[in-house]
Amino acid sequence: MIEEKRSVLAKVAEEKRVYSFVEATEVLIEEIHERLDTFVSRRIDDQPLPVIRIRLEIEEIDPLNWLAQQQLDSRIYWSERSGFVEMAGVGVADLICGSRATDVRRLIPRLQKYMGNADSDIRYYGGMRFDDRKSLLDRWDSFGAYRFVLPRIELLKHGGKTELLCNILPEKDALCVEEISSCIRSLIFQSSETTAKRVHILKRSDLPKKEDWTVALTNAIKALDSGKYDKLVLARESELQSDNKINPLDLLARLKAKTENCFHFCFEPESGSPAFIGASPERLYRREGRMIESEALAGTRPRGDSDATDAVLGEELLQTEKEQREHKHVVDSIESVFNRICRTFSVDPQPSLLKLKRVQHIVLHFSGELYSSVRDGDILSHIHPTSAVGGTPRETVRDAIREIETFDRGWYAGPVGWIGFDSAEFAVAIRSGLVDNDRLYLYSGAGIVSGSEPALEWDEIESKISGFIDAVSTE
Repeated sequence: MIEEKRSVLAKVAEEKRVYSFVEATEVLIEEIHERLDTFVSRRIDDQPLPVIRIRLEIEEIDPLNWLAQQQLDSRIYWSERSGFVEMAGVGVADLICGSRATDVRRLIPRLQKYMGNADSDIRYYGGMRFDDRKSLLDRWDSFGAYRFVLPRIELLKHGGKTELLCNILPEKDALCVEEISSCIRSLIFQSSETTAKRVHILKRSDLPKKEDWTVALTNAIKALDSGKYDKLVLARESELQSDNKINPLDLLARLKAKTENCFHFCFEPESGSPAFIGASPERLYRREGRMIESEALAGTRPRGDSDATDAVLGEELLQTEKEQREHKHVVDSIESVFNRICRTFSVDPQPSLLKLKRVQHIVLHFSGELYSSVRDGDILSHIHPTSAVGGTPRETVRDAIREIETFDRGWYAGPVGWIGFDSAEFAVAIRSGLVDNDRLYLYSGAGIVSGSEPALEWDEIESKISGFIDAVSTE
């Protein structure tokens, strides 16, 4: 009976390119059995076997909506800024994480251990704390100082097609076939959209409060004027309490609908644990082979309510001396990194404007060719944190942030994204929030330079988090 069933499934696999959801799960399970047997028998010496990546094209289904239906531990969502590639992942095929400070240069070879002879699009998704020397709060415990996951199951939408994929590590999974099969059978596929529950905000509190913010910024500006810092980025935590549990993926779906031209992400390490979500406009870097891209993003103005007003605000942003200085610090910090890691690189001749739905920023793009010895660990250690989220001089302002900010940034303003064998992409985790049961903690910062005004910087942060607050309170 089993052999008869397998022959029928094999025939389906030969005859069809796009599978129904039921067919896909059954064919996937059959493929896992066959591929594991084949790969384990091929083992040579003590070399690690590469990841087995089984993929099937399936009926179209929205990845974010699909992910919201799943009950498995570890849910991850990643959407490129262009929206061309979306990945929704559940379960854990491989996990690399730590709760203590780590040398990121050692992390990358571990991530790439199983990818040398595997499919080129295998990716470990995750991120890192902004500052792993600051103590963890309980709500950030499950994230650790760093956490990168190869999902067990991925729903991948790209190039106009949707694929269901399963990642298998032969060395670890040879004895877990039934457990993996059970995981696949537990997947839920409902093509209809679900209606998100409205979130009613009962109260809001800010840390620091506005009066404390004014004092902190006044002191920071005095330190800037004295030459202690060139630029200092200070952030704020806004806690929103709801009348019921907040669904992070429902919230992200609403946020995504209101935030174009952004990286959208969700990292929920365990079922029921806090989830970190965001819509970041800022790329930290993208690498393809030896080629790398980055960008300097800084300065903020709201969008205008008409084309004419919007153009005036944009021109004001580009021409204001204070905004130019703030942006130049970011440009200089990235240029310094590219000088160290690139054989050659180029920069846009002039800054331009990145226009989002509610705000606009100054942006300047970098592209270069890396030295042959440079790896992603080297890039991350050099480029993070940029002056856009920390300030300059780098170590001096990091110490100042630890002292001045009375909350834990966690993964806010840290790198989030993915690493593959020959490519990687990270966003800066700004415009982000932590969903913890009935609480939403929103994080945003402002770049402080000589001439900054505390009240205006407070208002700038309000503009930055307004998209989140609107998404929370909208049906």
